[in-house]
Amino acid sequence: MTDYVPRIADQRLGELFEGLPAVLITGPRSTGKTTTAANLAKSVVNLDRPAESSLFRADPDAALASYEEPLLLDEWQAVPEVLGAVKRAVDKDFRPGRFLLTGNVRADLERDQWPGTGRIVRLPMYGLTVRELLRNTTSVPFLTKFAAVDIRAFSTPAEVPDIRGYVQLALQGGFPEPSLGLSSRLRAAWLDSYLDEMFTRDARLVDAGRDPVRLRRYFEAIAINTAGIVDDKTICDAARIDRKTAHAYERVLMNLFFLDELPSWSHNRLSRMVKIPKRHVVDTSLAASMLGLDETN
Repeated sequence: MTDYVPRIADQRLGELFEGLPAVLITGPRSTGKTTTAANLAKSVVNLDRPAESSLFRADPDAALASYEEPLLLDEWQAVPEVLGAVKRAVDKDFRPGRFLLTGNVRADLERDQWPGTGRIVRLPMYGLTVRELLRNTTSVPFLTKFAAVDIRAFSTPAEVPDIRGYVQLALQGGFPEPSLGLSSRLRAAWLDSYLDEMFTRDARLVDAGRDPVRLRRYFEAIAINTAGIVDDKTICDAARIDRKTAHAYERVLMNLFFLDELPSWSHNRLSRMVKIPKRHVVDTSLAASMLGLDETN
């Protein structure tokens, strides 16, 4: 792919796929998982297309055997039976570099009897980082330099953004399609549509009984407090829902990789476990879109 934007995950994915038979790339929808995985595949099956998924629904084992490997199974959650077929294929032949899977739903991965245990290794992948946007994936990351405590390793970037530049980066976000190829106005429309899809369509994949209007209100409360430490009551009061409903909505958003938790920091591991974690909307552009923010407000 001549226009492929190198990802930080490329090296790790290559290492895993060279030594293991199956790798599952997880993360939010439209973050480039399929594009990245396709670089390593000889065959690609889009399981969210009925014409391609029908054989896998009827006989996943036979369908799996009919494609040249390495095989990429995109949107595996559309045909969950494919996981069992991959398990059986790997049990018969543990040869590395056979199957790549991509998906944006965490729920099925948390089942007690998930068939991928010991056969499929997961690799999380989110939106583009600033280093990736700048095509600078080979330099040593700041945190690696910081951990090395080597003052000689630090250097000042050639161009340091001013406050407006930082705001623009936050509004741009990391979704490849809008951040790389769309104007600010078109990007805003893309993000609005993305959120609508999340509340009305994607949420049904993990919990069909949830009210999209109240889910949107809950996500707005989360977006206002993203990266902050806030108690459940504050979120519930803002969203006008009870705690039980809030916990259900939180699981929906986390299962779709739209919300993540960052554990609190402490030198004491036990203290770290009991303190309130920070909730993060996984991409700053989503939070900004949800709140109607732009460079002027």
